[in-house]
Amino acid sequence: MNLKKNLTITETFALAVLNHKKSNLKIAEKLYVKALKINPNYFDAYNNLGILHNQLGEYRKAMSCFEKAVKIEPKNAGAQNNLGFVFKELGEYLKAKSCYDKAIQIQPNAAAYNNLGFILKELGEYQQSIISYKRAIKINPKNDAAHYNLANTLKELGEYKKAINCYNNAIEINPKNDAAHFNLANTFKKLGEYK
Repeated sequence: MNLKKNLTITETFALAVLNHKKSNLKIAEKLYVKALKINPNYFDAYNNLGILHNQLGEYRKAMSCFEKAVKIEPKNAGAQNNLGFVFKELGEYLKAKSCYDKAIQIQPNAAAYNNLGFILKELGEYQQSIISYKRAIKINPKNDAAHYNLANTLKELGEYKKAINCYNNAIEINPKNDAAHFNLANTFKKLGEYK
């Protein structure tokens, strides 16, 4: 990477974001790190660097970045949600749940409710999971992931007809949701409706 050394922090960060969007992840990473050397309390650089590490499956590095971002801006719902996602990927469901709860307290949003629903299901709290998915859908009726996840939970509880409706909703919103098509077919199979 051959960059001018006298870039301002704003220019460095903007260049990092540009490279990140173009999937030049190694260059973006170096630029985010450079921005953090200029300002070690740069929230956006930590948050974006965490997103980058998450994309690469480097969950421990992502966790470290998001924890630093949350320490700088504890009232940022997006950063709390991002940290929760990494904890989920690491199988640390109670920590993930705590982050999603904080994100929702700060700013109720469909993504955090959907993510919380998934964690609650994993923890065996099915009714709370359903409530969380329904809240996500109420906030954003076009959130196909929430419809899909709700369907999976209902299917697991044996509520096949309701699950079918939710899978159909997910497919109507996103016809390319292959998992919804697959699980819808399996649900019909469970009901003996082979056609």
